[in-house]
Amino acid sequence: MEWPSQVKTRITPRRALRAAAFAALLLLTLVSSQAAELPSGDEVLRLVRASESAQRETLAGQLRTRTAAGALKIPFQLQMERGTFTYRFTEPDERLILRLGETRARLQRIAGTAPAEPIEGNALATPIRGTDISYEDLAMPFLYWRNTHVAGEETVMTRSCWLVQAEPAGRAESQYDMVSLWVEKSGALLKAECYAQGQLVKKFRVVSVRPAREGGYTLKSLSIERPGKGAPTYLEITDH
Repeated sequence: MEWPSQVKTRITPRRALRAAAFAALLLLTLVSSQAAELPSGDEVLRLVRASESAQRETLAGQLRTRTAAGALKIPFQLQMERGTFTYRFTEPDERLILRLGETRARLQRIAGTAPAEPIEGNALATPIRGTDISYEDLAMPFLYWRNTHVAGEETVMTRSCWLVQAEPAGRAESQYDMVSLWVEKSGALLKAECYAQGQLVKKFRVVSVRPAREGGYTLKSLSIERPGKGAPTYLEITDH
């Protein structure tokens, strides 16, 4: 005698077909539901801009890399004030002032006592003091590009991130023709990869973070790398 739990159910071809159809419908529903929950690329980039603009602090930092001549360390002071970032360098005296506006970022350079001059166009591709970071990398104009989409979700530094792919409106707008951005749900940009003519030419990656004065976390160390082009550059906050 068999107990009810041991009774075997006879599976007919029709029943198997119905089960397979139900499973396929359930999978399609789940995929559609997950896709519907993804924000737009524009929404994610607005979140990044808001996160960056909320910072208010004055810190000491350095650009650090290794060249054929040896280790290179370039100290700077960074003042963050509600969407305005001022980098102060010495030897020679230089200030880089980045303002994150509603529709675009503006970068200015003040050399010594000279008047401020905008950095735009081809000048944005110029490296900063012989490192792998360019003026364009500092200005992050890709945070304003409109041709974007969210390709899905991935994990970076154990944090769930949206993967946003962004393209400029035209070739004259940037040295890059596509940038992939990994954005944590709070709006923190944890990783970026920049492409030119279909080739990966630069990678940014948050190495470590530190507690922010107003709560949450902010950048402590960022690596900037040109694949196959020597040692990476590190942008580091040295305040403890």
